[in-house]
Amino acid sequence: METWVSQDISAARYRRVASVDLEGAIFFRSLIGAVLVPKKPKGQAEVCRICFKQGRTHTIAISSSVDPQFTASVIAPNTNMANCIYQYSVLGALMDGICQDGTTAQNILKHGDHGIGTMRGLNGELVIIDGVAYHFPADGPLRPVEDADIIPYAMATKFQPTLTSHVPCTSMSSLFDTLSPVFPGEQNVFLSIRLVASFSRVVFRVIPAQSNPRETLLDLAKRQEIRECRHIQGTLFGFWSPKYTSGLSVPGFHLHLLSTDRTLGGHVMDFDAEDGQLGAAVVRNYQVELPDSEEFREAPLNCVKEQELHTAEGVPTSH
Repeated sequence: METWVSQDISAARYRRVASVDLEGAIFFRSLIGAVLVPKKPKGQAEVCRICFKQGRTHTIAISSSVDPQFTASVIAPNTNMANCIYQYSVLGALMDGICQDGTTAQNILKHGDHGIGTMRGLNGELVIIDGVAYHFPADGPLRPVEDADIIPYAMATKFQPTLTSHVPCTSMSSLFDTLSPVFPGEQNVFLSIRLVASFSRVVFRVIPAQSNPRETLLDLAKRQEIRECRHIQGTLFGFWSPKYTSGLSVPGFHLHLLSTDRTLGGHVMDFDAEDGQLGAAVVRNYQVELPDSEEFREAPLNCVKEQELHTAEGVPTSH
């Protein structure tokens, strides 16, 4: 069952986009939330306006055609729940090199204690473990992320595993099979995955930062560096996304790793692990916030082929 939270807002700050007849109580719902409007106040007009806020937060409100200060109750999904995904921007934007602007790391951390992402200009990788964000730059040592750092793309969740299991051995190629028996028939939802283990082998992809604005992810992938490390203790975290999300996220696994000593990590292309503690959860609540930057508004984003995404991200094709 979905949990909803209510927020009161003034309709005076909203722009009209449509009109509807107000016949008793109206319940209006869309992909971005819902509005519950009481019966028409006595003496007010028959027509109300469906409006939305201009700016980043695309919320819906109802205002009276007579009283511009009429206040409606706006109901939106509660992303403070555990095992919901909050995502900023879409992978299709990164594919087109749209990554000079974004939200702050502080905002991302409000939405989750585990997550993955990238930094401004595609300068390295981001991983969030136990509420702390780390940056793996393309040409320097790992560093903690500062609150004001700009994040052009990220996925975050308040991770509470619904499955925990000891895994004697697993790998990138067998991870899906490891999870399938405990999540049967869940091919159309997201999974969040955390694996704390001894990694006998990890293959990282290190992609260079953009050398000029709008340099695409596919172009950068042609100059990527592949690093293989052995005998690492660490935590792997990421998501499995269904095929229909291609262009929003990466279909299949998208995993980042952080070593226990906080010296190594990044985007994982392949791994072999032993003596692992696996935690996972089904995610059915998925929220995407679209950027309000000029570069995002002006770019005509197109559908992205799954194979192009996997070439750019350097991960195997999804199951």
